[in-house]
Amino acid sequence: MARLTGIHINQILVVYLLPHTSHLSQPCDLGPFSHLKSYYSKNLKSFIAPGDTQVTRARFNVLYHRAREEGLTAQYILAGWRRSGLYPLDARKVLDRPEVARYRATTPDLAPPQNRLTLTPQDDYEYGQIREALNAKLTRSGRQLQKQLSHAYLRESSARKLLSFEVSKARKRTLEDEVQETTKRLKKQDDKRTWDTTEIFKARGYTAEETTGYIDVLPNRALIYNVEEEPNI
Repeated sequence: MARLTGIHINQILVVYLLPHTSHLSQPCDLGPFSHLKSYYSKNLKSFIAPGDTQVTRARFNVLYHRAREEGLTAQYILAGWRRSGLYPLDARKVLDRPEVARYRATTPDLAPPQNRLTLTPQDDYEYGQIREALNAKLTRSGRQLQKQLSHAYLRESSARKLLSFEVSKARKRTLEDEVQETTKRLKKQDDKRTWDTTEIFKARGYTAEETTGYIDVLPNRALIYNVEEEPNI
């Protein structure tokens, strides 16, 4: 009761609308939205007529503002409420519509299990099997249509394989570019070190012979960065 009282005090009315009936009961759909869409399309056609087809965010705001001034008027808004029967209140405008009068909750029919003929082929081999099974049951004209379908399938299958190959190559190039950029960045950071290995050993009191011995067993940093050392000239 408290909740109902709060709803009444705040002047909130809860309206239940049947599923899939917004085109019958939503005042915006029945009024200003359709006009807004129509005016925006008209303004867009006028804009691209001179040949400028790029719609930036700023240009979109201008086009939408014009369409809003023309489409979201009091006349169209009130018409939407009147057509939906919400104001003035006239429930029969919606309830008498055939879509609502014959409305019933429906569930999708249970699809039959797929068999060898209805299974969606995943590759050329599976498609070939289905094609052979169908050809045995088709008439001469049906086999001719099946032949045209096969040509279309092979054309699309080849295009799909080519696209997949191109995508794979693009991903490989992207990965190689990322590795190269990372390598350059790490090498640049390493080159900016204030202390190199020789200076560190010298600061710790190692002799030149000891320093040389340690450096000789250290890994080649050029291998870490996957680059070849420039030859000493």
